[in-house]
Amino acid sequence: MEEANEWPGGATLMEQLSLLSCEPQRKTRRVQEPIVRSALIEGDCRLWLKRAWGAGPMILWAGANPSKADGSLDDPTMWRVMEFSARWGYGSCVMVNPIPFISSTPDEALDWVKRAECWMIEGDLPTPEWAQWQRNITEVSRALDTASAFVAAWGNIVPPDLIRRWIHDLAESTDPDWEGGDDRKCVEWICLGTNSNGSPRHPLSRGKSRVPNDFKPVRWAA
Repeated sequence: MEEANEWPGGATLMEQLSLLSCEPQRKTRRVQEPIVRSALIEGDCRLWLKRAWGAGPMILWAGANPSKADGSLDDPTMWRVMEFSARWGYGSCVMVNPIPFISSTPDEALDWVKRAECWMIEGDLPTPEWAQWQRNITEVSRALDTASAFVAAWGNIVPPDLIRRWIHDLAESTDPDWEGGDDRKCVEWICLGTNSNGSPRHPLSRGKSRVPNDFKPVRWAA
C-alpha cells in the first residue's frame, strides 16, 4: 500500500475552463518518461491511481472500475487518460472509480456492488464490501480536494442509480453542511461527450462513440 502524494491543483473554475480551451501543449501520442507512478490498493480494491509527468495542475478522472493498472503498470485506459490530460495542459492526473473492485469484467464489478448493498436490503450486518465502498468514498473525497478539474468517464457500464448514490455520498463527505438538493453541487464535472443514454463516454469508446485525439471536454450533467 502506498501513501497519497500531495499534488494540489488550486485553479478556479474560470481558470480551469480557460486552460481547457487553450491549444494542446503536447503533439506526441504518448506522454514521455519520466512518469512518476503511484497507487493505493487495498485487498481486491484500488482506491486511486496517480501519474505525474511535468509542471501544471492535477486533473481527476472517474472511470467505472479498476482493471490492470497499478503503481507501476499502465493499461490502455490509463495511457489514454494521460494523453488527454497532457494535451489539455495538465502535469498530473489521478484516476478514481465509483466501483473500486479490481476486475476486467463488468459483471464481476456489478456483483461486487450487489454484495456491498445486500446488508441494506436483507437487514444483515454490513458486509466487507460495504466497508470498502465507504473507504473508497473517503479516498475519492481526498482526491477531489487536490484536483483542478474533474472528468466523468465511466461509460455506460455503471447503472445511473449507482452513480447518483456515489455522487450523493461524495457530496455529503466533501461538504458537511450539504442537506440534499443538487447532488452535483460539490463538483463541476466535464466529460468526453456523452453516450445515447446520457452517460459520459469512456476514453476507450469505439465506433461512432470514439473520442478524437484533439477532443475538447464539455460539461456533464447527470
